[in-house]
Amino acid sequence: MVSSNSSEQIILQPATFESESLIYDYTCLLEDEMLKQGRFNQIFRENISSPDWAIFLIQYRGISIGFCSLHFKNSLHHASRIAELEEFFIVSKARGKGYGQQTIELLKKQCTQRYIYQMEVSTNKKRQKAHSFYVATGFKDSHHKLVMELN
Repeated sequence: MVSSNSSEQIILQPATFESESLIYDYTCLLEDEMLKQGRFNQIFRENISSPDWAIFLIQYRGISIGFCSLHFKNSLHHASRIAELEEFFIVSKARGKGYGQQTIELLKKQCTQRYIYQMEVSTNKKRQKAHSFYVATGFKDSHHKLVMELN
């Protein structure tokens, strides 16, 4: 468990196999579509069992208000270990209250403890509020991600 120092304390609770259903629901809300649950469950179980992933429930006063995941990997072009913030979701009623900023601070601590060179995030261009949030929390808008769907 990782917590912030604020009086309105956010806790990052490591996800467990019992978190699977809730994180599935959050991910469907994030993506605004119903994902293939069987395939989601398989990937969730693989990721949660891997040391290259950290998946957290974001909790406020003991209640889950979202989730996030970091993917750790070695990068040749940085000659270092990096973390990609793969998913980050907070329920709509909890947005705008500083919980996202607190979560980013806690994730930065997680990365520092693992000797991570940098944390990266990419998000769909249509998510303008997310872009503004990430820049406001210290991410630099310095790269472009290009995507080619194959099936």
